[in-house]
Amino acid sequence: NEREYYGALYVPGSEPQASLVLIHGLTERGVDDPRLHDFAMSLARVGFTVFVPEIESFRQLEVHADDARDVRDAVEWLLAEHPRAAAQPLGVAATSMGVGPTMLAVLDDSVAAEVDFLVSVGGYHDMTDAISYITTGASIYPRRNYRYTPNEYGTWYMLRSHAERVESARDRELLVRIAERKMADFEADVSELVADLGDDGRLVYELLSNTEPDRVAGLLERLPDAVRDELAALNLAQRDLEQLQARMLLIHGLRDNVIPWQHSRDLQAAVGDERSRFYRVRGLMHVDVRPGPVSGWRLWRAGHALLLLRDGQQTF
Repeated sequence: NEREYYGALYVPGSEPQASLVLIHGLTERGVDDPRLHDFAMSLARVGFTVFVPEIESFRQLEVHADDARDVRDAVEWLLAEHPRAAAQPLGVAATSMGVGPTMLAVLDDSVAAEVDFLVSVGGYHDMTDAISYITTGASIYPRRNYRYTPNEYGTWYMLRSHAERVESARDRELLVRIAERKMADFEADVSELVADLGDDGRLVYELLSNTEPDRVAGLLERLPDAVRDELAALNLAQRDLEQLQARMLLIHGLRDNVIPWQHSRDLQAAVGDERSRFYRVRGLMHVDVRPGPVSGWRLWRAGHALLLLRDGQQTF
């Protein structure tokens, strides 16, 4: 069945040298986010034809393994509508939780051979650890440099994201209302909404409102089957990433307060050093750039690696 999508296409003023499918993050503005527009324009100025597809669930602040289909469709559309893309280097770029569905798409046989490179900014590897970090501030990785406070917005958008998998329509509605009220005001009282939750809704809420690291694994095990299966499907740590045919460029902030930088290190290890490069940047706060002299230099090096991928270099 044919599916309809909305998207934005950015074309270089001069001869294009490569094509890039740019996947927006979890934002209600979707392809209309001005930060995304500015980034796509910058890429077009250096020779990329950039296609930014609207990922509807990301605009709803949700992320699912099935979103990989939308990424695949975007790649196939670009190849079909712009035949030159098939003759030039073709990449896909994603950020944060969007890296999961994007990697699943690029691993799929339908497009795996067509995608030359993959760019990940602030991506995750192990879903269990990502949930623990977002909700409790604790990770399996040591945090030696500073004390971490959980990112509350990340907690509530994850609740919003996985509410859809709860079977009860009433629980789904309540979980969405809880998440949206908390995202608007972290101090908001949601006790009356929590009190109305059924068993499945309460299990999801308990996991994502939990602040005790030792409870995370047990709470995950108790989740409703559909939610647990969805998280397992998104868990890149359970995938054979050595099968990735594309070269991979990974960029991650050293003080990321949503996903630890070690996730990108582990992604690189899983893909293999020969096909990937990883840049740690101190001035990158998850996906927002605040560089100093040293981090600016590392961002420049990452940008240079991207230009090498644009030019079809076998090493970068």
